[in-house]
Amino acid sequence: MNWLGDCFLQILNMSVTAGSCIAVILLIRLVFCRAPRKYLYALWLIAAFRLICPVSVESGLSLFNLSAAPAGTDALELSENAGNAADPAGTVRQEGTVWETRTGRAVTVGSRIWLAGMAVFLIYFLRSCGEIYREVRMAVRTEDNVYECDGISSPFVFGILRPRIYVPCGMPRDQREMVVLHEKCHLKRKDHLVKLLSFVLLGIYWFHPLVWIGWRCMCGDMEMSCDERVLEQMGADRRTEYSRTLLALGTETGAGGSLPLAFGENDVEKRVRHVLAFRKPALWMGAGAAVLFIAALIFLGTNGTGQSTGSSEEEEPAYSAEAETLYENRNPYVGDASANGRLIGAIGEALPDSPVNSLGFHTELQTSTEPYEFHFVLDERPTAEEVSRMTDTSVLMLALTDNLGEVQWVYQTGQEASEVLAAWNIQEAGEYCGVEDIKAYGDSPEAVQELLDILARTGTGENSGGETRTSEESGVSGDPQELSSEEFLAWYSSLPLELYEEAVPYEQNPYDPEREPECMWNA
Repeated sequence: MNWLGDCFLQILNMSVTAGSCIAVILLIRLVFCRAPRKYLYALWLIAAFRLICPVSVESGLSLFNLSAAPAGTDALELSENAGNAADPAGTVRQEGTVWETRTGRAVTVGSRIWLAGMAVFLIYFLRSCGEIYREVRMAVRTEDNVYECDGISSPFVFGILRPRIYVPCGMPRDQREMVVLHEKCHLKRKDHLVKLLSFVLLGIYWFHPLVWIGWRCMCGDMEMSCDERVLEQMGADRRTEYSRTLLALGTETGAGGSLPLAFGENDVEKRVRHVLAFRKPALWMGAGAAVLFIAALIFLGTNGTGQSTGSSEEEEPAYSAEAETLYENRNPYVGDASANGRLIGAIGEALPDSPVNSLGFHTELQTSTEPYEFHFVLDERPTAEEVSRMTDTSVLMLALTDNLGEVQWVYQTGQEASEVLAAWNIQEAGEYCGVEDIKAYGDSPEAVQELLDILARTGTGENSGGETRTSEESGVSGDPQELSSEEFLAWYSSLPLELYEEAVPYEQNPYDPEREPECMWNA
């Protein structure tokens, strides 16, 4: 589930950016605590933008010019690679990571926990909606979209496409007038959709404490700004009457808890104090609030210069499409047959000369004891050149399969008899590439690209590890004169050193009759 891990990393990156915005908005609310709440309520649009949109425009006035980590980009990926270093031999040394995702296991576990948390929120949402529906299904319409219901104790708005206002039966006329005005104000501003969206974002970022704090403060600003609107319509002289209505209904819990837009559900004490201190804002205050909002939008809603875009050379990834495909198809467990198939297909795309593209085979596993083994069982005997090209494929399989310990290439000579043509384990693959930990090269697309570059420099014929085979074991039979130059060199380089000690004089070299007698192998 690579898409889930990538989505989780993107959410983590965006949570860092949005968390900074929420912290600044909370500071602004503290400084301008006496300002009309409708202006502070508008600031939460910026936080919502940061929680939803992963990209933004650049600005020299952005908050993120002060940050070392880029905003709106792969900040997590940068922090992961910040602790990596490479020595001249190409060995990657992991000096420390911010998010502890060296092998990807932490991302996998974290993404599943994140998904489980969202599932809990979805269950809560559906359960709350079901409870509310059961309580209001017998409601009676009194006017427009206002309904009276016996099963509720506090007024609220419920619905998405056709929202309705529900009020308790028997409510005094003066209280009912204020309550209906308040709820209609919510509907006019589409606050029921805003609160639904905010609840969805809370479900996505349930792990972030600042998002919880911001959600609670946003709900309070929403209610207080609506209180201000009602008082502007009724007149400030009715502040005492309105505050009494808040106190009368605020002690009751609306249906569904904090999910619907209930009249008296949010911080009743703060709302009463705010109502009693209400004064109609002066014209200059509105102009100043507009300037404050635009400044906050630029400061919080834009990325720092050079963080979201840059020169074409900076935007180009440091790895090829083949390396990215290999990384996306890395396999955490060799026992997953479908994952093995995807990885082999990716290796075949990255290495066009790989034997997996030219030979027929089926695969077998040995997972009863460690080290776990992966076997390529060939349907036909390969040539020496194909045997030599088995090395790179084996190295990539070992690097990109977390718990794989050895790769074998086997030719089935009979129903029960088989011949191992090549075998590579983790240590031999590391010695061949000149690295300490071959598994470290599956940590990122950049690391995979580095491994591909090492294999390209090393060359398929320069085996410094693994099992070396004779001409018969390598699938080369017959007279060496019949081989092509490349096949002869591959056959010649595969001969064991012991044969040099068994060399005997030969009276005439069959390759050049006129040359002086030379040493040939005693076959």
